[in-house]
Amino acid sequence: MYFIWKMKKMIGNKRRSRTEIIYKILDVIHLNGEIKVTKLMTEVNLSHGLTKNYLDLFIKNSLVIKHTYEKKHKIKNTFSLTEKGISFLKKMYVHTSQEKKLNMEMNIL
Repeated sequence: MYFIWKMKKMIGNKRRSRTEIIYKILDVIHLNGEIKVTKLMTEVNLSHGLTKNYLDLFIKNSLVIKHTYEKKHKIKNTFSLTEKGISFLKKMYVHTSQEKKLNMEMNIL
């Protein structure tokens, strides 16, 4: 699997896996504390529609909480991680770290 990923990187395939996208979104939200959709989609490099779809999924699974407030007579939304979201992000980090380590060991062999 690492070999295929490495080859795609070398020939310029920029597609990310769903796992990579989920990890990146949760990580960006965690690093920013509270974040607006526009900033999130810019940092994660996703369209508005895809970003909203992922956020809806995370809200449904209690990983992210939506904060709504009024500013200059307009409704604004920000998003932050729940405790469950932070725990999930930590588990993903451990899993991806172990996967990278395994891939590096296999590459050496």
